[in-house]
Amino acid sequence: MRAIFVFTLICSICLIASLMGAPQEQPDLTRAAALGASAAASQPMQSPVLGFVASSRTALVRGHGRSGEGYSNPPVTVRAILGVPGAAMLSGALAMPRGVAGAYFAPGQNFALVEQSAGNLALLQFNGTQAGPLQAISGSISRPDIVSFSPSGSAAAIFSAEEGRLTILTGLPGSPQLSRDMSANLPAGIQALALADDGATVLAATGDGRVLLLPSGGGTETIYSGGKLSGLVFAPASTDALVFDGDGSKVTLLQNVSTAPATSLLAQGLSGISGTALLQFDANTAWVGAANGKQLSRIDLQTLHVDTVTLSSGLAMLQPLSVPHRFLLSAQPGQAAWILDTSNATTTAAGNVYFVPPQLAMRTR
Repeated sequence: MRAIFVFTLICSICLIASLMGAPQEQPDLTRAAALGASAAASQPMQSPVLGFVASSRTALVRGHGRSGEGYSNPPVTVRAILGVPGAAMLSGALAMPRGVAGAYFAPGQNFALVEQSAGNLALLQFNGTQAGPLQAISGSISRPDIVSFSPSGSAAAIFSAEEGRLTILTGLPGSPQLSRDMSANLPAGIQALALADDGATVLAATGDGRVLLLPSGGGTETIYSGGKLSGLVFAPASTDALVFDGDGSKVTLLQNVSTAPATSLLAQGLSGISGTALLQFDANTAWVGAANGKQLSRIDLQTLHVDTVTLSSGLAMLQPLSVPHRFLLSAQPGQAAWILDTSNATTTAAGNVYFVPPQLAMRTR
């Protein structure tokens, strides 16, 4: 019995010793890290692109002139707005095709009409943050004073006072073509243009306080007579438009301008708006503010109730971004941007304004 006990004890001690002495396989952390890095490199993280901001000779105010900008500015710099409102930032300067001297981004901001150092306007599309090749547009204006996109961005009215030309581009962005040249018998003193999504209905605001319909057959028809007109925009998929009149600081709805024109006063006595007015439709509301102002007014198109949003930075634009109900408000070169998000707007809350910090990284290749 004692011998059996001793034998069992010796076997147990040997088993324990063998287990303790045997080398254990350790995880290869270096290899795992290398595999992870390789996977990350082969599948880079992609931030959604909300839109773009551009410096130099860029049309920040859709439908208005370039306000005295010259033609000796440096090449345009374009940065992407990456992320989502509330968690977005600006990229570094994007690589652009050679010779781009100015960019006019369409609503939704997936493409732009660009001025070239030499030659006519061209079309530039983006795949994420990658700029594609320039697509020439035969017969287009080379140095526009006004570039006014239709609400969907499928067409654009382009005006040059120097060239005495007004042209309409349609088929944007896939098949751009010069569909109409309206240069003959242009009205004098064009201050702003608006183009409907049909690509045919064109309105012009003139320096003598009139809004004119420019039919395809030539001539003009007065739709509205007022005072200091400084803002004009069509509603999406409609021939209704908004006009801002500085005399009385009022916003008027122009209805059915191509068939049975009628006008309806929406609001008057709006405060904080002088100079160039920025207008935009957003579902059942209209937004209006002044360029460089720090206040936005929201008009309910059904109840005509008006409320305001106070901004921390001066308003430079009301540019629709790639996501519905988001608008770029300002983006000065080298500075932060601001975005208006109306997706959660209610009758008592107009929406949220988000800060977009600049990214100080090197140029994106």
